[in-house]
Formats: sequence, structure tokens, C-alpha cells
Amino acid sequence: MNRVELLAVPGLPLVKAGDAIPVKGIEVLGPLPGEYATYVNFTAAASSGAQNMDAAKKFIAFMSGPMMAPLLKAKGLEVHP
Repeated sequence: MNRVELLAVPGLPLVKAGDAIPVKGIEVLGPLPGEYATYVNFTAAASSGAQNMDAAKKFIAFMSGPMMAPLLKAKGLEVHP
């Protein structure tokens, strides 16, 4: 699990939206203002020993390409260039 920071405020838990969206009964009110927001960066790389380097590169290109943005957003993730 990624590092998640929680702020204990009675009746107002703060978690990553992507963790909360699949939970029934949760209402996501919105993102934190920029000065309070933190982001998790994901990194991808192909191993030098990959059996199919071309496929690995294409997969990384797809996962970081424009078609993924709406899918990630639907799961509560923001894409930052």
C-alpha cells in the first residue's frame, strides 16, 4: 500500500480519493487546495533483461499516454504532466 496521510478531524477523514471511491457510502467532497495537496508519482521502466523489450516499451508508452488519463481519473487519480 502507498503511504497515506490521514488527518484526524471528527467526521471528516482525509484519504487519497482513489482509496475512497470504491467504498460504498463514501462521498468525495473534492481535492485539497494546492498548498495542502501532496501527490504520489508512479514510475515505470523496462528491465534490461526483458524478454520482449519492444512490448515493454509499448506498454509503458500506453500507460503514460493520453488514453489512460480518463481511466485514471475515473479511479480518483489525477494526471500531472
